[in-house]
Amino acid sequence: MDRLSDYDYNLPEERIAQTPLADRADSKLLLLDKSSGEIQDRVFRDVVDILRPDDLLVWNDTRVTALRLFGNKPTGAVVEALLLSQSAPRVFQALVKPGKRLKPGVRIEFAGGLKATVGRDDHKMHGELCRVPIETADAVSRCSGRIIAVGTTTARTLESFATGMRKVGAGEKSTSIFIRPGYEWQIIDGMFTNFHMPRTTMLMMISAMAGRPNIMRAYSHALEHNYRFLSFGDSMLIL
Repeated sequence: MDRLSDYDYNLPEERIAQTPLADRADSKLLLLDKSSGEIQDRVFRDVVDILRPDDLLVWNDTRVTALRLFGNKPTGAVVEALLLSQSAPRVFQALVKPGKRLKPGVRIEFAGGLKATVGRDDHKMHGELCRVPIETADAVSRCSGRIIAVGTTTARTLESFATGMRKVGAGEKSTSIFIRPGYEWQIIDGMFTNFHMPRTTMLMMISAMAGRPNIMRAYSHALEHNYRFLSFGDSMLIL
């Protein structure tokens, strides 16, 4: 059984981003093929081309007003308002510029944790209150393309509410699900994520999707190619 100590690596302090880039769409994006382990060095604005028309993006938004307003509308007419709203992750906000939109058909839904208290000790996961609105549950069941979680909290939420393959229930509850290698994913096909600290449960989670050797190789590549780590840094997309 994997331990957090198996996910250790040397992270120099200077590689930890202290501030975000002025234009976060110019930040680096490491695209990792979860099956082959192939790595591509991209920039975040490339997601406009990487995403497919039938993809479903799900990210963390805990404000009821945002859930009500944007819960079940397709990308297109509302994408600019959505991505520029305070409820959208800052890196996605940077994608939308005059005349630039995501592909028609790419859908955006919300789910996520209301309070994250994830432990960092070996095999110790504390509770996290999370919520999935009915609109998101419906969108998951209807999705014919890839379901892509934006962040580990969203991934954990969707898997916690799984009622079957590509089916989630709606509601609110506390979860202590521990996703690590060997876990059988029921909902998501891919994930956007930051580069995490060594010896964390988040590293174990993304390794459950792409395999520990692929993840550790990708992190070595990121360090060698001057990627910026942690919340203000660059991103990885696992597909």
